Amino acid sequence: MLLMMGAMAQVYSSDVASPREEAVEFKNGEVQLAGTLVLPPTEGPHPAVVFVHGSGPATRSQALALARLFAAEGIAGLAYDKRGSGDSTGNWVTSSLEDLAEDAIAGLELLKKQPQIDAERVGLWGHSQGCWVGTLATELSKKIDFLIMVSGGGATPHEAEMHSYRQSFVRAGLSDSEQLEATQLLDRYFRFLGTGKDRKALEDAIETSRSKKWFELVPIERILPSEKNQPNWQWVATFDPVPYIQKMQLPVLVLFGAEDHANPVSLSAKKWQEGLLAAGNQHHSVQVLQGANHDLRTGGHGGPFADGYLTMMFSWVHQKTSKPPAC
Repeated sequence: MLLMMGAMAQVYSSDVASPREEAVEFKNGEVQLAGTLVLPPTEGPHPAVVFVHGSGPATRSQALALARLFAAEGIAGLAYDKRGSGDSTGNWVTSSLEDLAEDAIAGLELLKKQPQIDAERVGLWGHSQGCWVGTLATELSKKIDFLIMVSGGGATPHEAEMHSYRQSFVRAGLSDSEQLEATQLLDRYFRFLGTGKDRKALEDAIETSRSKKWFELVPIERILPSEKNQPNWQWVATFDPVPYIQKMQLPVLVLFGAEDHANPVSLSAKKWQEGLLAAGNQHHSVQVLQGANHDLRTGGHGGPFADGYLTMMFSWVHQKTSKPPAC
């Protein structure tokens, strides 16, 4: 469910100043992270967001186009190369969810030190897997001022992955018995991720399944960690975001696309809404945009953003981060 934003483009009129961009570096432990700070063309201090990646490798280019759109609306942004991608060191494959959350927090702390940015108005924007990263980050740091979560979280990673696989089975026209066989292999995979046990049985099941019609729809060999690296992937099978959501007091905006086949949208939105209500959170909004896909676009891959998606985020950030006038 990797966010693909590299193809996004924005046309600015000639009489509007362009956002300013600065190359930046920051560290999380031994990992050196490289990114681009995108600042509005107007004087600050500005609210700001850190753009948190989805799954897989990701360079800053995938978020830069969106960061420029935010900057044009007076909101600064940090787009950075995910660890092990672009100019950032480290390796996302051997990193845990906590490692990724701490990377995002390190970026947030960098923003709070910038003179052009209001240190009391800095949040995280996450897409897909980035929503679980952002959720955990709120437990690890109390410096996060708001969250924008797009197409993810609420449901567990296990629930989301199984939903995505089932959708692919239906699209491929698998029979009930074929779907059951494929699901049984996935169950073995998630059991190994969650416990570290029965890897040999999983490997045997993979070999037995190679000739099956559905095998190419279950590419678990590509995402099968070694026994040594299994603890870093355990969260995919065991992480539950709800207990963290139930403690959130910061402003939270959650957006889904009704045509997102990579997510159990109804379940995810329900868990976000119920969790935030349980927290007594008075500053949240959970919205499902009709006709929008996983990237909140309409008309298929590379289509335009759903009506209201961008303006909803921009206005929400300004509303939730506005300060009363000085007396």
